[in-house]
Amino acid sequence: MFKNRPSFRFAIVATVLIALAAITATATRSTPFAFIDSVQEFFGMASVTTPQSTTAPLAQTADDPSAPTAAFTPGNLVVYRAGDGSTVLSSAASAGFLDEYTPTGTYVQTIALPTTPAGAGNRALTVAGSATSEGQIARSSDGQYITVAGYNAAPATAAIVATTNNGGGGDVNRVVGRVSSSGAVDTSTALIGSGAASIYSTGNIRSAVIAGSNVYSAGSNTPFVSYSPFGGNTAVTVSGSGNSRVVNVFGGDIYYTTSTTFNKISGLPTSTGTVTQLLGSVAGNAPTNATGFYCLDVGTSGLINTCYLADGASLKKYSISGTTTPRGTATITGSGSTFSGVTASVSGTTVTLSFKRREN
Repeated sequence: MFKNRPSFRFAIVATVLIALAAITATATRSTPFAFIDSVQEFFGMASVTTPQSTTAPLAQTADDPSAPTAAFTPGNLVVYRAGDGSTVLSSAASAGFLDEYTPTGTYVQTIALPTTPAGAGNRALTVAGSATSEGQIARSSDGQYITVAGYNAAPATAAIVATTNNGGGGDVNRVVGRVSSSGAVDTSTALIGSGAASIYSTGNIRSAVIAGSNVYSAGSNTPFVSYSPFGGNTAVTVSGSGNSRVVNVFGGDIYYTTSTTFNKISGLPTSTGTVTQLLGSVAGNAPTNATGFYCLDVGTSGLINTCYLADGASLKKYSISGTTTPRGTATITGSGSTFSGVTASVSGTTVTLSFKRREN
């Protein structure tokens, strides 16, 4: 158990309670979906699908982001951690780490994200230490990469979210990092704002995902949800509907959340896309504190038909075949307890969920 540890946080949580529990139910395509077919409570954010061999220390450094530590193991979980355990977290920039664990909670290795620029156009990638809306990571649509988002700033850079990225001088560029299945880190996708196009200036960059050579990111300020070419420096709005939290790609379409909506953009556009609200004031069943989610094909339809959504203290299940239909809710208790992220895998009609929760 990790609890009330002020000098680091796992993914987007400031205090962490790790509990391994199983809740099982059955579901078939001919009957209504059970809420969770198989659940394992954990603090992970992304499952991995490629091999690993050795371990690494918890607080390693990585001045050369292209140098891999070790490959990931298929079926393990990866957690985005802010802080090295020695510096109290604040609104200042903090070093970021990817910690790998087995599904039963055994530590495997740590891959440190770079804190200084390095060769081949790679930048630093740090995270706002106390920004609980940040730290969402995603697996690429082909399963070969994990994507992280942050800031091209040294650790301890003050009030990192409030820094500008609008070409006005003194900018801190926002950065998308790509970590390969072998553990190599690439931070060459630096989003450089200008007077004509500010990019998450004075705002959070919260999440990102890679689909082929397309990079999609989400944040609290313009361009909200954006497209960038991998290794590029621009960010073009694909949805400007407001303060965005988590973006991901499933079945060749973009999905994203704001605090009160869950949305889909058809295809993988490189400019403004067509947004369909799946949950919200227009579609109904509006969430109140939506963050992470995961969508998948339960069964053999070949189409995305089920989504799990973290919404405050509730983890909710929806079918999204045609209309968005609630299929159940799990709630956690405890002072300030909330869900904040979820990842999943499926075998036939059996779903295994790994989710992250926060306790104040």
